[in-house]
Amino acid sequence: MNRLLDNTKVLIDVEINYSAQLSKIIKENVHREPDYNIVKYNGRPISCEELYHALKKIINNESKRRVVLRNGV
Repeated sequence: MNRLLDNTKVLIDVEINYSAQLSKIIKENVHREPDYNIVKYNGRPISCEELYHALKKIINNESKRRVVLRNGV
């Protein structure tokens, strides 16, 4: 896993839960914290469109470190 992440400039964790559990596991095992967390916890799946918009904001430096998706409420 470390070899895969060595050349990675930005690490983005996308999860369907409030606490970003995978992010914590990555930090514990790889010793690198994701730069951004995109989370959704309203019970709905993440749509391609809302993920696209979240990633676009990250790429354009218009995003907070934690992005909460709310579409489908």
